[in-house]
Amino acid sequence: QANLQSNTPTIELQAGTFQLTNGQLGLGESMNIVGAGPGGSSGTTIEQTDGQHRVFEVDGSTTLSGLEITGGHLAPSWTSGAIEEGGGILAEAPLVLQNVLVTGNEIQAPAGPSGGDAGDGAEGGGIAYAVGAGAGSSVSDSTISANNALGGGGGPSGAAGGNAFGGGVAYEGNGQLLVQGSTVSGNVATGGQGGGAVSAGGLGGFAEGGGIWHSSQLTLTASTIVGNSATGGRGGAGAGSSSGGNADGGGIADIESLAQVVNSTVFDNVVAGGAGSGGGSTGGAFGGGIYDTGSDAGAALQSDTID
Repeated sequence: QANLQSNTPTIELQAGTFQLTNGQLGLGESMNIVGAGPGGSSGTTIEQTDGQHRVFEVDGSTTLSGLEITGGHLAPSWTSGAIEEGGGILAEAPLVLQNVLVTGNEIQAPAGPSGGDAGDGAEGGGIAYAVGAGAGSSVSDSTISANNALGGGGGPSGAAGGNAFGGGVAYEGNGQLLVQGSTVSGNVATGGQGGGAVSAGGLGGFAEGGGIWHSSQLTLTASTIVGNSATGGRGGAGAGSSSGGNADGGGIADIESLAQVVNSTVFDNVVAGGAGSGGGSTGGAFGGGIYDTGSDAGAALQSDTID
């Protein structure tokens, strides 16, 4: 009903768990959804239960507050060269989160189905802000935790594993993403394993941004990035050697964009290159806490702890 309104309606949800059993919720127009608090016995939870879909796709300017969003498991069919987006939420428009818990969501990108088919990529295990999403997105007083982005395995005959971007959050929207007073914790980005082959196996997929991956501007204020990890995919098995994939930015990966980190803590994040196979080299690992790269990139740090 809210999708039919020309104004910006508000949906108020009481405490309890609302389970989705038949696909995602599509928010096609601007709206506000307000719950009683993020999860628990007195809070409001929206849980995907079908094992195949994310929770929300946001196509109109939307504010979510006082909610837990969980159970998204995006497991699509393989498409050559595809990057699957948003295990919990895919935002194609400005999305504001206030006092929200996004947890236990996952993208499992599909493996290459036949010889030479590389695995698909995965982007934004918890939340993906897509290319072209309008400016004005923010995350405040919220937690994004225990979400996964998993690249698909390479197909047989030595195809490469798929890449993974942003275990917790992937941001490619317009303007800056403002993250304030929030925690990004325990999220994982993992590249897909290279496909096996009679000769040399495929290259392992790379992984960037265990907590946050962004190619548009990020401003992080009074927040904590803790216990996230990025791990390159293992090289595929075969008679010859194959290399594992690289891993960049256990906490934050800043790619060709600007990052400002103020009065925040980046703690206990991990990068690990994928293991080689058949004597192949282990993938490189760069930036346990923060990785910043590209001719247009730059990171400004002020009053932070990186440990």
